[in-house]
Amino acid sequence: MKFPATAELFPDIPFLRATSFAPPDEFLPIPRGEASERSLEDQPREDHLLEDHPLENPAALQAGTAQERCMEVCQQGGELTFRIQAPDSDASLSGSPLARVSSVDGFIDIEAIASSEEEDPGHAGIGDITDDADGDLDTFWKTGRAPAWVSDRGIDQYGHWADFTLKGSDEAVTQRLRWIGPGHFLMGSPPREPDRYDDEGPRHKVTLPTGFWLFDTACTQDLWQAVMGNNPSRFKGEDRPIEQVSWNDVQKFLDRINSRIPGLELVLPSEAEWEYGCRAGTDSPFGFGENITPEQVNYNGEYPYTGGEIGEYRKCTVPVASLPPNPWGIYEMHGNVWEWTRDCWHENYRETSDDASSNDTSKASESQPGADLDTALDADPDTRSHVGTDISNASNISDVGRVVRGGSWRNVARVVRSAVRDRNKPGEHSNNLGFRCARIESDDQPAGVQSMEAEEEQRNAVEQLPSPASAGTSDKTRIRIEETTNCVHCPTPLGKAFSIRTDQGQFAFETETKPQWASAIGRDRFGLWTEISLDTTSGSPNPSVNAPVTQRLRWIPPGRFTMGSPESEWETFPRYDRERWCNQEGPQHQVILTRGYWLFDTPCTQALWEAIMGNNPSRFPSPARPVESINWQEANEFMERINKRIPGLDLVLPSEAQWEYACRAGTEAATYAGPMEILGSNNTEILDSIAWYGGNSGVAFELENGYDSSDWREKQYDHARAGTHPVGEKAPNPWGLHDMLGNIWEWCRDGQRDYHEGIVTDPMGPMALGVSRIVRGGSWYYFARYVRSASRFRYQPTVRLDRLGFRCARM
Repeated sequence: MKFPATAELFPDIPFLRATSFAPPDEFLPIPRGEASERSLEDQPREDHLLEDHPLENPAALQAGTAQERCMEVCQQGGELTFRIQAPDSDASLSGSPLARVSSVDGFIDIEAIASSEEEDPGHAGIGDITDDADGDLDTFWKTGRAPAWVSDRGIDQYGHWADFTLKGSDEAVTQRLRWIGPGHFLMGSPPREPDRYDDEGPRHKVTLPTGFWLFDTACTQDLWQAVMGNNPSRFKGEDRPIEQVSWNDVQKFLDRINSRIPGLELVLPSEAEWEYGCRAGTDSPFGFGENITPEQVNYNGEYPYTGGEIGEYRKCTVPVASLPPNPWGIYEMHGNVWEWTRDCWHENYRETSDDASSNDTSKASESQPGADLDTALDADPDTRSHVGTDISNASNISDVGRVVRGGSWRNVARVVRSAVRDRNKPGEHSNNLGFRCARIESDDQPAGVQSMEAEEEQRNAVEQLPSPASAGTSDKTRIRIEETTNCVHCPTPLGKAFSIRTDQGQFAFETETKPQWASAIGRDRFGLWTEISLDTTSGSPNPSVNAPVTQRLRWIPPGRFTMGSPESEWETFPRYDRERWCNQEGPQHQVILTRGYWLFDTPCTQALWEAIMGNNPSRFPSPARPVESINWQEANEFMERINKRIPGLDLVLPSEAQWEYACRAGTEAATYAGPMEILGSNNTEILDSIAWYGGNSGVAFELENGYDSSDWREKQYDHARAGTHPVGEKAPNPWGLHDMLGNIWEWCRDGQRDYHEGIVTDPMGPMALGVSRIVRGGSWYYFARYVRSASRFRYQPTVRLDRLGFRCARM
């Protein structure tokens, strides 16, 4: 994806999702002769685009493929990929799934859905999303393979991102980088910009022909400590920016981290790269517009910018990513701490070129204002003046200044503008001076991004192509699944919506941009996600610092699944449990959920509860732990309040069927990690990696008021105190949902429904006032046998327990 080099706001990215599902008796079948047909088998990609041909004997094919075959649908660039799942496979295949479809007769029909609305030329359709992060991890990258330094990657409304993870002395530290696409911009400030400095001009065009990766925050104290083993900062806090580090110190940091993570090759950004990332396509004094406030930037608010209002002066740094990002998703480019660049100081831009493409600062030339110091000093004096390195008054090399950018917490508004520049000697350090890193190698570009030259060539080529009408493009495609097929590819239909139809049902797919109620949207290897964010007072010594509480939601596609458990799953359980509870899990039956929905990826945390309700009833207090000791009525009161706080959010509790469908995430065994073998009442190995339950809930439990678990029998691990744990510490299920099993039981919207054989659509249990409500998932307190996908209990809606919480859904 190319980032804009204009003052326009970054447009919302459309993401593909399955929105509805209809069983086969609710639509008319397509006559087999209407669509073009493809027979695609597991073969090299270049052989997949076969000639369309009519079906010769559909009856014979159906007879040969009578077994229902399940497929996971993903989008890889401009193609849909259908991955066949083996009958005995419970785990979701790798990739970013859109939906799970199945077919008995072996045919899949894909058809574009006509829209009554006029197409928006500025809004990408499905076929335009060639740089999506859907599909296998490797398809995210232009080279077809993930770089060794990457621990995770994805795409959201700001563009592509990639993480690396470094193991520290206590725990791993993760840093996110944003892809900054190629482009051009006007560097410096225009003469008319209020309160500008002379060294910001003359304004000139700068071109970056290739993109680069940039830290989305300043380097944190946590990351510095993990690499260097010390923390020189004045304002301590693991999530605050490192300060009191010199340019020379930063070079040592870069050497060490690059040796720790092969292939990472971090450097400081050049001055041009820094300003390009700071402006993020804007042309105003600030990335936020013509003016700023302390709610956007950490600066001395007692001295506002021209025409602004007096605001707060915090007199310290704030945690990174605690203030809003710029249009490219980069945090605190203005204020907080000055940031070192790799460039030597030059007094102005009079001798600079419009080409800032070179990332090799070891080669000084007249066209490279970011020349390396050592090479600059070796050059001819006249050349040095053209390079712009200010060494005229330097007594030795260490006196030559390096450019710093962005301003800091102690500077007035004028000094934190996008164009402001200053210098410090390489050995100097200060409590308002830090840095962020860049990666400028071109071997790890995301798929779909191109250099400016390549895009220009493509535009010229496209202009000469015939129109779609003259090319005879079809809006219908048929796939034929052979018995030996493992993976099938076909082009994604153009437009904003399409359907996938088999003899087992029909899915509708649409694109989704960031909803108004969301603060972010993206897609990763688990699927589509959004986030909501609420400002609240952080734990900072300065209570005015806003630290947002963020909750992620996952898109759960519509579909069908087998609900309940077979008797074989619990036939060895104690007789009381079998008769009182387990027999309520049957008979197994098919459930169809016709609409997709959003679901919290973790139980509601105490931090989110307190931000909305202003209290914390939990027995085990900790912001990252799930809120508990909540009854059903209080959970609904929470949702009423948060829905008023965030218009359009409309959260509810999931129904029992929606909960189990999301928990299973395409699996059929007792847990989403696989079958359960119970070695003791509190001992089953399959749960250890995915759930907190009676066998492990006392492991690393640090609170003083833990439940006495010393006499719990047959524990997987020996422990004396137990309770809840922070959400998200255990492995997620195949759809990216954490703690669906264990930690806390979760309230459902409906009461207990009696199960019957047959197919049921969008089932809902009794909803009468006062009826007992279903809880699901098991908890830290319970035996292993209760921590299964099908296990169900019920409580009166007024019951509070220290093992009862909830997660929210949005229909």
